[in-house]
Amino acid sequence: MMKDFTQFFEKFEKSNPIPLLYEEGLTHSQVKEFVIVLFKPFFKNHDFFKKNQIDIYLDTWINFFSFRTKQQFDFTQKIIEFYNKALSIDEKYTLETTIEYRDDFAEGLSKFWSFLNSERKQSDFFEIEDYHNYILQSLGLVIEGASKPLLKELFQLNKFIKGNKVSKETVNSYDLGVLVDYLEHTDFKELFNPKPLNIRVSQLRNISYHHNANIQKDGTIKCSYGKGSKKVEFNTTLADLELTLQNVLYYYNAIKLAREIFLWDNYEKIKPLRAHLTETPKLRQEGMVAALYMAISREQFKMVSLKTDDNNAILIVQDLLIGNEKNRAIHSSQFLYNLWWYTDKKNLKVEYKDSKGKTRLTAKTTSEICERIGKGEKELSFMAENVDFDNIAFD
Repeated sequence: MMKDFTQFFEKFEKSNPIPLLYEEGLTHSQVKEFVIVLFKPFFKNHDFFKKNQIDIYLDTWINFFSFRTKQQFDFTQKIIEFYNKALSIDEKYTLETTIEYRDDFAEGLSKFWSFLNSERKQSDFFEIEDYHNYILQSLGLVIEGASKPLLKELFQLNKFIKGNKVSKETVNSYDLGVLVDYLEHTDFKELFNPKPLNIRVSQLRNISYHHNANIQKDGTIKCSYGKGSKKVEFNTTLADLELTLQNVLYYYNAIKLAREIFLWDNYEKIKPLRAHLTETPKLRQEGMVAALYMAISREQFKMVSLKTDDNNAILIVQDLLIGNEKNRAIHSSQFLYNLWWYTDKKNLKVEYKDSKGKTRLTAKTTSEICERIGKGEKELSFMAENVDFDNIAFD
């Protein structure tokens, strides 16, 4: 049975402005300029934009584009400044620390995808108690599972800035409360107390994990955290819990986005420092699909469908341009390489639909062809010599 990733495209499309820019008549070069003009103020190394194609950082930019209008983006800017402060003290140590936490970051991102895959609305639940439990579980998953790896890196760098280096092994021994308590002495401390409950994320995690939030007869929710004389009790509402979850998602994204911008800003410096690494962090398939979606939308195509099984990957794309269908169809066959790169399947197929939704061409190849290009043995043009075309529907 094939796994269908089509549902994820809708989430990407809601935050991706690239197709709209093309609809407004902008050219490739104008879209690139638009992307760079918005992004450049948050970079110190402006040469990055001259040396690299926007495709490699487009997913980060799209996140930035939609998040920059949120109030929490102020924290993103403060965290970028925090990273740069550490960099100014010891560049090598700071960058090596980010490399050291790369697997932890990937694991946290996987937990975040778990949340996105299970994201539901109140109308999806038959009983209000079930929705209430879903909110609590989601709070715990995002705070402990997704964001803690980011906090560990910030904690270690903050210790370093203050003149007290600690090892990752030591940081790993600390629970979430220790990390948050220490980071509350930074310029972005308010980030750790999401509104409207204004409770530390570590305490929200405790409420979630210990199920210390119970619905009362009047519909309010009685919550508690702490022990003994330090126990705190308060009443809230389901609406406030929902809003708190939303702000916890913003809290996570504020840190994640700052880290990604900082890493891109130092991309050229990081590459030689991680040259000795033979394995890349394992990413969720959903993350790979997101990257594939960004690459294809950049070429003014829409991903209609993506399905995979153990050996096959089938991609359907639709042209967003009108006219020149034959050349555009042939151009879409290049996505076979992208499809292999992101899915690592043996048999690859890309189906091209014109702007009206009519199938005009299907291109097929195998992983063996793509691997030779990926290893540098052959140029991308080698693909054209080893593609099987069928369903050809041109005059």
